[in-house]
Amino acid sequence: KFTSCNESKIEVININIPEDYFNTTKINKDEICRNFNIPINSKKILITGNGFYKNHITSIKILENLLKNNINVSLIWIGHKGDLNLIKNKKIIHKITKIPFIKKIDLPKIYKVSDVVLTPSLYEGLGLVNLEAMKCGIPVITSNTSSMPEIVGPQALMCDPMDHNKFSKYIIKLLKDEEFYKKISNYGISRSKLFNNDQMHKKIIKLYIDELKKKFL
Repeated sequence: KFTSCNESKIEVININIPEDYFNTTKINKDEICRNFNIPINSKKILITGNGFYKNHITSIKILENLLKNNINVSLIWIGHKGDLNLIKNKKIIHKITKIPFIKKIDLPKIYKVSDVVLTPSLYEGLGLVNLEAMKCGIPVITSNTSSMPEIVGPQALMCDPMDHNKFSKYIIKLLKDEEFYKKISNYGISRSKLFNNDQMHKKIIKLYIDELKKKFL
């Protein structure tokens, strides 16, 4: 679009593949919750990051919607560096658990104690959080913008990043419909298998071979 490059000349290769410890191996959820001071008895929605493009204004509105619908839910916020008191609705602050940046190898534990991973980003170059969550078997609800549809696939739960009502409806359906929850979880696991190092290496090798053929054959 911005370089007038013919689309047929572009080959997309995803090289940021989640490590093998992002998987569906079971964990002791109660123990992990205690270690990170995460509420045990509520449903848990995970959000990440601190940049404006992560669109956590929408995330906070979603939390408010869920609480208004009498859903016993907490928000886990990884990577939050600011002051929660900046949130205008002081009544919901106690429903948010801040977790600082942690070691990458510990991230799957936080995914697995969560019920849903929410990424209402305005823009993502890849959206690695979505892919990591899917590999862990956790349903993802994300924006229908930039790279996200390409990563999560056509059957994923997506909507406009500003549509907090639709995001909320998706979450409520996941939390109340066990069969639907399993369906989205299994779809994410299956979809994530498309992104692996073997496929990445094969695509890179094929790209070099194809270009060399054009030059020397």
